Amino acid sequence: MLLLLAPQMIKDEYMRVVDARLVSAAKNGELLETALNQVLADYAVMFTRGDLLAAEEALRGALRDEVEFERNTVWRDMVALERRTAGLNVKVGTGSCGHKAGAVL
Repeated sequence: MLLLLAPQMIKDEYMRVVDARLVSAAKNGELLETALNQVLADYAVMFTRGDLLAAEEALRGALRDEVEFERNTVWRDMVALERRTAGLNVKVGTGSCGHKAGAVL
């Protein structure tokens, strides 16, 4: 009988923890939404004469530009790393005159 209760007890404890975390996540989501709305309102007052739609469009455009810049930077870094790796592979095994290292001339 004790063996049958143990899984149920574990499940009950696990679900209690999960439920508490979900409530916390929902509360954090509400706080985040409030903060984002405040940033949007402040941006609208400072840069778009109070026009919330124009402010939202401007912020979305700036975010899109930032994401594009970061994506391009990552690709540029990956290509540079690949080129360095390819360059090292070509140089491995050759001496300064293009002969194999250790070759007798």
